[in-house]
Amino acid sequence: MTTVRGKLTFSGWEEPWTVKDEKKGEEIDLKSILKIAFNKMDGQKASLTRTSDSNTLTITVDEASHKVLKVEEISGNMKTIILKDTRNDACFTNVRANLIDILAKLNGEEVTIELEDGKRISIQKVCEEKAREKKNDHER
Repeated sequence: MTTVRGKLTFSGWEEPWTVKDEKKGEEIDLKSILKIAFNKMDGQKASLTRTSDSNTLTITVDEASHKVLKVEEISGNMKTIILKDTRNDACFTNVRANLIDILAKLNGEEVTIELEDGKRISIQKVCEEKAREKKNDHER
């Protein structure tokens, strides 16, 4: 699993997306990393979950799902990312719209991106992760 953590910069779909790791002092090209991850998941059954506060978005390969992840590229750029319903051609979930929405919402925030090779993509605001860790510490 690959984990990227730092301050997110997102100014639009066609612009660069970066995460600046303050500890390492490096800027990571998030757009390229996510493009590779989505392409590895392309054509597989998958599901999308999003927290009600929109601080977390996760796309997971899920054999029980009735939706298939489809990525369409034009000139090397991701143009369409959807979860197409295998039971009804007219039904789909717009992954790209959900991704744009969470990246725009979390722009300027510290985020954690977790990538499980070809199996899972998770984007979450760090404060949510810290709150969960504190809760788990109190339950022990």
